[in-house]
Amino acid sequence: MRQAGNSQAQIALDLKRACSTISRELGRNVDADGNYEHAQAQRQAVQRRAKRKGHRPRTQQVWPKVVDLLSEGFTASHVGLFPSVRISERSCYRLIATDRAAGGQVYRCLPRGCRPRRRVCRHRRGPIPNRRDISERSQAADDRRQFGHWEGDLVEGRNARSYLLVLRERKSRWCRIQKLANKRSDTVTAALIGQLRPFRFRSLTLDNGGEFAGHAQVAAALGRPRSVFFARPYRASDKGSVEQLNGLIRRRYPKGTDFRKVDSADLDALREHLNIAPLKVTGGRAPIDFIHYLRP
Repeated sequence: MRQAGNSQAQIALDLKRACSTISRELGRNVDADGNYEHAQAQRQAVQRRAKRKGHRPRTQQVWPKVVDLLSEGFTASHVGLFPSVRISERSCYRLIATDRAAGGQVYRCLPRGCRPRRRVCRHRRGPIPNRRDISERSQAADDRRQFGHWEGDLVEGRNARSYLLVLRERKSRWCRIQKLANKRSDTVTAALIGQLRPFRFRSLTLDNGGEFAGHAQVAAALGRPRSVFFARPYRASDKGSVEQLNGLIRRRYPKGTDFRKVDSADLDALREHLNIAPLKVTGGRAPIDFIHYLRP
């Protein structure tokens, strides 16, 4: 058709292809005189096909694996990073939405699969002695450029009679979980020191609860005086890493759980599960892959 003098538009119409496809094909497979070299085109097509990566599995084919991973507590962002699945987070959510429209219940495995709880402030918190605001924290901690900057929080159990101390390193997302019998300042201070001592420590960011009044003793015991900072009131985003971790823990232990009845081995299994999950924010690597950077 080219030799017969047909235009690119006519060739595209007859071959049922886009004009841009015909234009690219002619642009890369013509000689100096403008003649189409079909032998050269075939040779280059074979070479490109040999270099092409294999097709990824169809989304419907990996759906059973997606369901299994979601049921184990992994999020949609985790699922797409597993080599056995390899679908985008958006495709994962699309499959979940399709399943929900068909009456499925897989969406309940998501961290926000149920209606979120309304938070009500029931009391005012008193001042913390020698409190340092998060605005005084170093830029390296804010940008997550260094290992050793931590965030901490307490997860409250049933009737405020049991607690979990939760710690998460900002750069690697490595986490620590410890069960506490109460939230007295001395109890929390001792737990913080015990959990952070084996790891690299540069700073710690907490909320404004009175249970963290012993922050000066924590910093001194870890060799970093004045290295504990406090988030702004009612700004959960100031320590978003540990808040996101709290949400993952609540999936396993919802509101009303009595942590006194939770076995420590179960908490260790949960912590290990969270530390081996690949994360998008770390380039598909799991927190455990950074453990050698966290050693002092």
